[in-house]
Amino acid sequence: LLAGGEVGTVIGYEQGTLPGTARPAFVSTPEEVDRLVWNEHCHQNLAVYAARKPAKPGKVALVVKPCDERSLVGLLQENRLAREDVVLIGMACHGVQSEGALAPRCAACQTRTPALADPVIGEATPPTATADPRLEQIARIEQMAPAERWNFWQGHFSRCLKCYACRAACSLCTCERCLAEKAQPRWIPAPPDGAGNLSWHAVRAWHLAGRCVDCGACSAACPADIPLYLLNLKLAQVVKDAFDYEAGRDPAAAPPLTTYREDD
Repeated sequence: LLAGGEVGTVIGYEQGTLPGTARPAFVSTPEEVDRLVWNEHCHQNLAVYAARKPAKPGKVALVVKPCDERSLVGLLQENRLAREDVVLIGMACHGVQSEGALAPRCAACQTRTPALADPVIGEATPPTATADPRLEQIARIEQMAPAERWNFWQGHFSRCLKCYACRAACSLCTCERCLAEKAQPRWIPAPPDGAGNLSWHAVRAWHLAGRCVDCGACSAACPADIPLYLLNLKLAQVVKDAFDYEAGRDPAAAPPLTTYREDD
């Protein structure tokens, strides 16, 4: 792709600075390709770079897992990206690791091979019937009394630093100016405090309703270890139950929260 001039940059993964880690890699010459790696530590969702203006001329080629590819479907649906502007290098996925074990979302994943990628490299591990342990967490939270549930989330949100790493890691946080940065009027208090933290996480969760593809990037990026995936997964359940819609599955589908039907 690089030698033939089909793309100007390949965005993939390379060995991180610490053992057992990988980080995004930006490769623009054939000689640099040997930097690229693929292993269970390649958890970042590189689709976060897809809608950004490339630093070098030419198309971008993007290494994608199936969950990353679902993010790209969302970007296509929202006209943040044209399919012909990006070359997808699909990786058949065996799941990624989180804290030395298979990430919970990967244990229950039923899609192991990208569907839209131009080439697909490798053979995926067949999907398993493993139940998603995170659904049990959601069920336990739903069984809490309102005051107990409030204290549960306030306990997590109180650790928020307002660093916005969750926003930076999310491939579908593509607003040119985030609501959190608007000061006239100030919708979300800027300091990391109770009211501001609650507002930020509630607004962001609603913004991702029917859009989040459960890639895990926000939770992985959070330095305070807030279980953001529980909020996003719960809202995905609500959208599935109400509209029979799953984000990132069909580029031709109209997302339900941007579509009006009289029988909704």
